[in-house]
Amino acid sequence: MLNDYRVLDLTNKNGLFCGYILAHLGAEVVMLEPPGGNPERRYQELLFESYARGKASLEIDIPVERDRFIDLVSQSDFLIESCSEPERQRLGLSYEALAAINPRLIVVSITPFGTGGPRSDWPATDLTVWAASGALILGGDADRAPVRTSVPQSFLHAAGDAAGAALIALHERHRSGLGQHVDISGQASCAQAVLSAYLGPGNQSETVIRREAGGLASLFPVQMTWPCKDGYVAITFLFGPAFTEPNRRFLRWVAEEGFCSEESAERDWGIDIAAMLTAGAEPEDYFQLVKEIEAFTLQHTQNELFEEGLSRGVYIAPTLDIKGLLDEHHFHSRDYWQSTVVRGKSVRLPGAFAKLSETPLVSLDTAPALNSFEGFDDRVLEKSKGASRKDLPLAGLKVLDFMWVMAGPIFTRVLSDYGATVIRVES
Repeated sequence: MLNDYRVLDLTNKNGLFCGYILAHLGAEVVMLEPPGGNPERRYQELLFESYARGKASLEIDIPVERDRFIDLVSQSDFLIESCSEPERQRLGLSYEALAAINPRLIVVSITPFGTGGPRSDWPATDLTVWAASGALILGGDADRAPVRTSVPQSFLHAAGDAAGAALIALHERHRSGLGQHVDISGQASCAQAVLSAYLGPGNQSETVIRREAGGLASLFPVQMTWPCKDGYVAITFLFGPAFTEPNRRFLRWVAEEGFCSEESAERDWGIDIAAMLTAGAEPEDYFQLVKEIEAFTLQHTQNELFEEGLSRGVYIAPTLDIKGLLDEHHFHSRDYWQSTVVRGKSVRLPGAFAKLSETPLVSLDTAPALNSFEGFDDRVLEKSKGASRKDLPLAGLKVLDFMWVMAGPIFTRVLSDYGATVIRVES
């Protein structure tokens, strides 16, 4: 898909994932590494092996080899960077300086708090960005301090958003012929990642989401994680009219095995739990139902619950540990894992993130050796058209939205934010 496009990747661990996505889409991605190579080669080797795959490498001292750098910029379509502001200035990476070299260049900055604003120069880690986004307050139990996500996540969200925004800027460039600056804040990306669950109090919501390990909490805890014979399963048994029928499908199964009454199975729990949370209805019936569901799930293994639940249209999944994740047959059936060798040991790394029927993603090989880049081919970039930019980037794009709650509408809302016409098709 992006076979005709070139990317200069100047990111550290905070942005490597962005170039990795663009490489999967077929772009020619060249990492411009400082003298001695990207620090992640030495200090986070497995991360580097995962997200540097499919790229080429060039060691370059940008301030010293400025002419060489300018030549690369003039031949490229994207430049991705995750520098601090002092480093950005030292390397001459301001958007104005880069656009003067190549007006068609799309410059993507991935930083903890964005390149502008009162926190733009704050140092940050994954943990502090996650906390500053409001997401951390939702992790853990209500009676103790919040807990962090065990594997660093904040800059993966930011880099994923950066790749999507870069493609939107490319779509706009097809019309105007001009590049632009894409400014990604890790704080903002993480705030989006929790589906804005912490915004209730500021918007006078009747339902205020609080942290509750294994579920959600408002006036009382709503359980989402359930014990079983060999671990836990996550079952989406929630409130609101959207969950009335999924809840019934699940409870009919529970009733068939004698763990709840048929009357309880046919009850509109989607509406009733919502009334308990917002209108003060007594929650004792729900607490009793939780006990009945737990008694049911404890009779089965993760896989028994998962396979039967899928056949019944129940929203259910096992909560897998690392071994379970690596053994999960669905990943293997989709050829998700790819093998490589790190320090003489065979390791499994993530593979293609999507299956496309006509233009499959590029299969990425190992991370590059330092200075593997041999130069761009002789393709000549198109000249800027300089057309009007009065419309949003996706103006003219028409989308039919058949999706359900949560992630689906959030995705199409992003498209509409950038100018697409989205028509929701509802029952």
